[in-house]
Amino acid sequence: MTNTIQISNTGPQNFEEILDNLGGFGRFQILILILLLFFEIPSAYIVFIQIFAGIPPKFWNCDGEVVDKVGACGCNGTLEAPSTSIVAEWHLICESAWIPDFITSIQMAGMLFGNLYATQTSDWYGRKYSTFSTILVCALGSAVAAVAPNPYIYAVARFFCGAGFSGYLSISAIYTIEFMPTKWRMLCGAVGPFGEATMSLALIAYYIPTWRYLTWATMTPLLLTPLIFPFVPESPRWLLQKGKTDDLVKVLTYIAKINKCPPIELETIEKIVAKANPTRKPTDVKEPRLNFFDFAKSKNKEIRMKAICLMAIFFAFSIIYFGLSFNIKNMNGNLYWNLVFLGFVDSVGFKMAIFVMGR
Repeated sequence: MTNTIQISNTGPQNFEEILDNLGGFGRFQILILILLLFFEIPSAYIVFIQIFAGIPPKFWNCDGEVVDKVGACGCNGTLEAPSTSIVAEWHLICESAWIPDFITSIQMAGMLFGNLYATQTSDWYGRKYSTFSTILVCALGSAVAAVAPNPYIYAVARFFCGAGFSGYLSISAIYTIEFMPTKWRMLCGAVGPFGEATMSLALIAYYIPTWRYLTWATMTPLLLTPLIFPFVPESPRWLLQKGKTDDLVKVLTYIAKINKCPPIELETIEKIVAKANPTRKPTDVKEPRLNFFDFAKSKNKEIRMKAICLMAIFFAFSIIYFGLSFNIKNMNGNLYWNLVFLGFVDSVGFKMAIFVMGR
């Protein structure tokens, strides 16, 4: 593939100009948005399925007598209810009523862990394998949750679901942006189908009320992962920063082929790689791996302060957003329509951001 690249002294002077020469926002960019943001659909299913899995039954059967939640707590005989939720299947009421919400908290703890490990590994090992590893974690967590024999195994599975979910969202935002010309970067965080997936979850849950079957059903989009993986290349910006010239040439040639543009000349790529890595020597095999502690010790106080402020904003946003989302089962009105409205607001809000960002 590298043999198709010609050597010349002219061409783009930086990576942004490389993308412009390769068609700017072309067919490849549209393809990468579709392939990578597609996983927002199962991600929304996986994170919000706990809303339905944790619903307590309105009525129970106590030795043939229909009772409400209060009566169920006083039942001295055999207590039964249709196993449409973990509450009904494992009798998580009365003194055990706190467990479903605590499992949701465990899932949120997994989201915190996922943010930390995924962003770190994506810097060390690349965006592609880190992104698809988070998708694999989501799949394994959901599969274990679907067959969990008790609340303890289920809670562990939900932790991994949360880790995979937040890890995917964190990396996918960076991953897609790194293929985009500057003018089009705002699309990466705005055009994803997360809100639409949230709305469709309400419809799926309405027709598949049993939580185990619902878990399996909402995992089915992940079966497309092996088909998508070969068509998604490594981030060219990550390869550029790591000085991986050969791999970068392959990715840029792939982009040029799909966008039907002439490939970038080898000498141009080598110059841009050298400019991006001025301290790297040809004999360098390994470089020090930076982590969060290196960021904390950075002498650039301005960037560190901006990062802390953004993290605080996102932390506050997450508390409000997920607090409302997971508490939707306790709100007045129809649960399914409430979830549809939540997804609709989510969808419209993100799409409207396209007209605000960059101004």
